[in-house]
Amino acid sequence: MILLILLFNALKFIGLEISPPGFYADESYGATQVICLWQTGADFFGNQFPLFSISRPGEPIFSPTYLYGQLLWTSVFGHSIAAFRSYAAIITTLTILFLYLYAKNLLNPRAALYIAFVASVMPWSWQFSRIAWDPPLAPLFLILGLWISNFKKGWWIAGIPLGLAIYSYPPLRIID
Repeated sequence: MILLILLFNALKFIGLEISPPGFYADESYGATQVICLWQTGADFFGNQFPLFSISRPGEPIFSPTYLYGQLLWTSVFGHSIAAFRSYAAIITTLTILFLYLYAKNLLNPRAALYIAFVASVMPWSWQFSRIAWDPPLAPLFLILGLWISNFKKGWWIAGIPLGLAIYSYPPLRIID
């Protein structure tokens, strides 16, 4: 089962430039903002190191966890379609790893393997990991926060990833 989990997660990185076909609008808006930040330190609209960046009026808002995480990732791997999409693939793979660790702490290693296997073959795991956008960040930070909250010492650090989860995906933001 471990080999299948590894295989399914490795397949997330294959053919990213061709599947899904094209580079749709939200992906290109985010890539534009990240490339502008990389080149000038400002987003497309000239805002120096913005906390949030809009793609265009009425369109998606890119969070700091996406912008600066993607900025670091593409600084290492370049600005190709595959590089932008592989950021989502690594985030999804890390989510499954921390889900395994969290389940292992709560249940047992065998149950954790089954959970990791099911997470690896679920449609969200495949679909969300092949598009250059920010939704995969929310589950990563939520699972990471839950995993850290089970520590005997340092459990209070769980607030950091849980706080980052709020900024990682618009539906998770707390609105008064």
